[in-house]
Amino acid sequence: MALAYLNETIPLPRVTAIEVERRKLADAGETADGTYREDIAAVKMGYRIEMQFLTYDEYKVIVDYLDSIMWGETPFWMDEFGGTPATHSKVAVVDPGDEERVAFGRDGQWHNNGRHLSLTVKLK
Repeated sequence: MALAYLNETIPLPRVTAIEVERRKLADAGETADGTYREDIAAVKMGYRIEMQFLTYDEYKVIVDYLDSIMWGETPFWMDEFGGTPATHSKVAVVDPGDEERVAFGRDGQWHNNGRHLSLTVKLK
């Protein structure tokens, strides 16, 4: 099982790193007397997911799906959420990250059109 899935059925394979980000949704400022005030609405999680040495077919499944939803909202699951992608996915927005074309060998086959791909996932 992959570490992360999109749309409950699309695995994000060959994950080499997941960078965790916490975003504070808040309004902050100083009052006339210099007192600092902050109203926090929520703390949202985000992730930068790095995948390396994807075959073109693995890459194409991910990008074709995200293109089909115009890189909008999608169910997203990570192993940290517990359960399965079908039962514990959360709504997220996925943004494109870095993409690099690479050549590599795997299982005795050479891949001239492989990819390194990173995605930024923001939980809603």
